[in-house]
Amino acid sequence: MYSLLQSEFLKLKWSNLYLFAIFSTIVLFFLNIFTHNLVFLFSGDPYSVGNGIGFVFDMFLDKLNPTYAEITRTSLSITGISWIFVLAFTVLYFLNDYNENTIKLYIANGESPYKIYLSKLIVISIISTLSYLFLVISKYAFICFKFKMFPNLSYLLSFFKLGILNLMVIEVFILITLLLCILLRKSIGVISIMCFFTLSLPMLYMMVWDNLEKQSILTKIYLKINPMYYWSTISASNIENAVMLNTTLYSIILSILLVILSCFLVNKLEVK
Repeated sequence: MYSLLQSEFLKLKWSNLYLFAIFSTIVLFFLNIFTHNLVFLFSGDPYSVGNGIGFVFDMFLDKLNPTYAEITRTSLSITGISWIFVLAFTVLYFLNDYNENTIKLYIANGESPYKIYLSKLIVISIISTLSYLFLVISKYAFICFKFKMFPNLSYLLSFFKLGILNLMVIEVFILITLLLCILLRKSIGVISIMCFFTLSLPMLYMMVWDNLEKQSILTKIYLKINPMYYWSTISASNIENAVMLNTTLYSIILSILLVILSCFLVNKLEVK
């Protein structure tokens, strides 16, 4: 497994996908830093933290003295864009060996398909995590520096707690994408399905979020298996203890199930 990981990191280092990861992060960084007064996929009051769902950039009630809750919300809103990078990088990186038929070299050398899957998953997760942390921390630091604010430990812990919850959901998003990659082996098909799956939820969620308990069981299930449900709730700081617990359980349980199912499928499905 260690040799596989070394091989994957070397492959990433000397491939165009390494440059793609850097370029995409830089583009997202500038979008993140220079995007102002923007709300999207949002429902509720954008000037009241915790009273809505969606993604909000630099919507401060007092434009000269933002609160730390507002800074946290606008920093985490990059989640509403960064999933596109995660999706593209995951699909391109995972399917590269299948498209080039180099996957057969690993198998011919006696490597287990599930170990190949796990090594690729680790690389994708590390790159996605580093990119996301860089983006949200840089935005938070930029706003604090701009307004000469110095958050204490409790504010920082709150910020990182919500950021980690979003990262856990990103991992589920990656695992769902990889499962489709294993089943379809077609980049366009996987990206199309994941875009529809991710973007179809906000329209529904915006209509029902304030009376979610009255919705049908099927509606609730569809909402709560979709990563965007958690991203748009957490990033808007519309957080209660139940939301945090449900996000944690969703991420842990679904991650375990998806890894087990994916490892089973890569061992069973033939490499053509």
